[in-house]
Amino acid sequence: MKKKLSCRSGFSLSEMLMVVAILALVSAAGAAGASGVLASRNNMIQAADAEILGSTAAQVIADELRFGQNISISGDYVHLDSTSFGEGIDLKLDGGKLIAGGNQILGAKAYSGLLLDGLTFKEVDSGNVEVSLSVNRDGASLWSETFTVVPLNGIGG
Repeated sequence: MKKKLSCRSGFSLSEMLMVVAILALVSAAGAAGASGVLASRNNMIQAADAEILGSTAAQVIADELRFGQNISISGDYVHLDSTSFGEGIDLKLDGGKLIAGGNQILGAKAYSGLLLDGLTFKEVDSGNVEVSLSVNRDGASLWSETFTVVPLNGIGG
């Protein structure tokens, strides 16, 4: 028993301090890398949310133009008789939200801090409608698309 108590083998104080210092450096490097990973993750989620919002709004707009009647185009909005929202409605943006006949089309949770922007309508190719739309957050554009819709009932009636 005395042999075990008098045994002096082990690590010196300087060796233990070196191990602690190395572990602290490795932990700091890992924490710095983790914050970069989290920032990248947040950017990817934001871009995915913008794409979902933009493509959903584009699909709603395309459907309204495709099936609407008595369509008249006026730059940043279109006036039409809608099969979904009634007669004589304006399809436009108001405060970054898509509005049809004074009603917000997509729920508030669909926007998650994002805003629709740059909605324009233009008649092209004898009766087709070119639509441009973008999604932004804090003034930075995250998604944009220009697409053409062929109204089944034509423009103007």
